[in-house]
Amino acid sequence: MVSWRWLPAIGCALVAMLAGCAGAQLGVLRTPGTVGAGAPANPGSVLIFTVQARNTSAQNVTLRSVTLLGVPGLAAPTLVHYAVLPGVDSLENEHGWPPPPRGGPGPNGSWPLAALSGYVVPAHQVVSIVVGVEGSRPGTDYVMGGLVASYSVGGSATSSVLAMVNLVCVAGAGRDARDQCANQHAQSLSDRALTYVEKTLY
Repeated sequence: MVSWRWLPAIGCALVAMLAGCAGAQLGVLRTPGTVGAGAPANPGSVLIFTVQARNTSAQNVTLRSVTLLGVPGLAAPTLVHYAVLPGVDSLENEHGWPPPPRGGPGPNGSWPLAALSGYVVPAHQVVSIVVGVEGSRPGTDYVMGGLVASYSVGGSATSSVLAMVNLVCVAGAGRDARDQCANQHAQSLSDRALTYVEKTLY
């Protein structure tokens, strides 16, 4: 497992440089605090991460969609699923979609996901955005810098970057994904992504 490091919420300069999303801005939807993590996966399997965001405004926020935020020069996983997990629960490093029914707050340990598009985040509340990503090439380490969330507030459409550096270590021939995710190359990729984000911020 790669190291974890705290990062602040992130503004429009990072959107433009990392995602090419001109016009995106800090907005009112922000990550209370973001971390970098890593997890193993098999080729083509769905790996689940959670990105938490707080509505910092005095108005409701209506979510519209999310896209994956990549890091220049590094392979990015494919975003294949996303949903909202009401409340502040976090679902991490599970495989498959929908998430397997274990450890969740719902009946029989299920995870009561809600559709993201049209979901309303009340003023000053936190929402957990659950995403499923996958990498197809065996032996490849994929890096995501977070999400770009599109939403409306006060009748206006806008977007925010929710920084969350994650590493998806896809198993290769003769290599265990867990070992691959713990090796020095995976560590250096995670550090490179985190350093890039930090330098862009400051």
